[in-house]
Amino acid sequence: MGHALNKTKQKLSEIEDFAEIGKFFDMPVRTYSSGMHLRLAFAVATCHQPDILIVDEALSVGDSYFQAKCFERISQFKKNGMSLILVTHSVEDVPKYCDRALILKSGRICADGNPKEITNLYLETLHQPNYQKYNLEGEGKTKLSLNEETFHTRPYYRKDEHRWGNHKAKILDYTIINEKNVLFPTNITSSNVLTISFSVLFNSCIENVVPGLLVKSIDGNFLYGTNNLSAFGNKDIISVQKGDCHTFSFELRLKLNSGSYLISLGISSKESNDFVPMDRRYDSIMIENHCNNKVWGIIDLEAKFRIT
Repeated sequence: MGHALNKTKQKLSEIEDFAEIGKFFDMPVRTYSSGMHLRLAFAVATCHQPDILIVDEALSVGDSYFQAKCFERISQFKKNGMSLILVTHSVEDVPKYCDRALILKSGRICADGNPKEITNLYLETLHQPNYQKYNLEGEGKTKLSLNEETFHTRPYYRKDEHRWGNHKAKILDYTIINEKNVLFPTNITSSNVLTISFSVLFNSCIENVVPGLLVKSIDGNFLYGTNNLSAFGNKDIISVQKGDCHTFSFELRLKLNSGSYLISLGISSKESNDFVPMDRRYDSIMIENHCNNKVWGIIDLEAKFRIT
């Protein structure tokens, strides 16, 4: 009896330590905030390793510190053989923690497959489920095309891209140039400054267009995303007329470890507080990046070391 009581006290102590809600641990649950509810619920649910753990949007309530702590425990349980069912709208978490992904609509499965591909499909369905996909063929050119589509003829193009939009604009072409003005350099390193440019033909008059860029790891993790409204530089509103063709450029240094990375390009219209996709080409470019430093992880933070 005493042994069982000691084990119970030990488990309660472990739950209290993990939840980290201080003096509120012994107070009525009705006095808890939503974050406290989350902390205690997760701590209780995972005080023993379950065979199956279902997490239904719960971690979206917690702070980033507690989220990291929860996912660390989940990762350890998974290594020990636990199955995780993650119900979430966070597309960044799905490729990171799941081996298989499903999209549910009205209680029915409407897509099932690789997490990276399913998250791309989910992003598309957020805006309009019936966008038509493009199926294009053509010849390549050496300069950025301003009148015909040559995107798919370029080096680094990935034919398994995921493309959607409302067709009010069309991304025609892209180029990648390094600081030495080398077009589509064969050797890209984390020290290179790359200029990624793409041309867009507009089929409608748009008051506020937003070009954007996204970098993902090969397994689909979102590493970096930006657009003309958030990138350093000109924040002016971009308006276009029907028939215009504009070129947009992002200059950046890929401070990433050696490996393959996916680049997505997109053009949207900003309407009130919403971004409406006109043409998005997700995972359309795959480049190989080389890091001169021997580092662990994904990002090279260029740490300097000294002895004093």
